[in-house]
Amino acid sequence: MNQVAHAATRAQKNVLREWYEAKKHVIGASKAIIALARKIITIIWHLIVNDEEYVDR
Repeated sequence: MNQVAHAATRAQKNVLREWYEAKKHVIGASKAIIALARKIITIIWHLIVNDEEYVDR
């Protein structure tokens, strides 16, 4: 999942990248990547459980 989190930070402008950039300055880059990976896992879980599609806002 860390690889997915790293890919999300390199993507064009998106909500996850903005969230990571905000957290990076508060808790540091390494912890922010782990937090982003957890956030992505949580999003995936909610999408599967609720049978929804991901919409980047």
